[in-house]
Amino acid sequence: MSKAQPHVKEKGGVKPRPSPPITTQRNRRRNPLSDHPNSLASLFVSDTEWDKMQNTVAKVAVAGSGISGAVCAATLARNGISVTLFDSARGPGGRMSQRREISEDGKELLFDHGAPYFTVTNPDVLSVVAEWESRGLVAEWKSNFGSFDCSTNKFVNTEPSS
Repeated sequence: MSKAQPHVKEKGGVKPRPSPPITTQRNRRRNPLSDHPNSLASLFVSDTEWDKMQNTVAKVAVAGSGISGAVCAATLARNGISVTLFDSARGPGGRMSQRREISEDGKELLFDHGAPYFTVTNPDVLSVVAEWESRGLVAEWKSNFGSFDCSTNKFVNTEPSS
């Protein structure tokens, strides 16, 4: 290393390069950015625009009707906002949904795709879940835990939930 470049060792072996000039002839604007219709400043609501917005009805689309989407949509709706909930599956629930199959003997089998149950500790979320329970949307887990052996087509290791 030469004495003319002592900064190379100090900077971890990488020679720093000067930044390009901030204003060049090519990127210089005639008007300040705040006057430009697509500027960052135009994204913020002015006082007069806020007054106009007070008379509009908010409409929100929520993508995904799993637990998070459902809580989001319920919270928005409770606060008077029009909500449309979208999901790519046949029904709501996301990872909390079930698949239904009919066995050869005609018995209906339910398969949980993801979480078979959830727990809640946050008081705000607990009040939402209590409302869902009162409406019959969720219920306390009272079924057995087990797994399905595809090679034998039988349920194994079923044990009562605690």
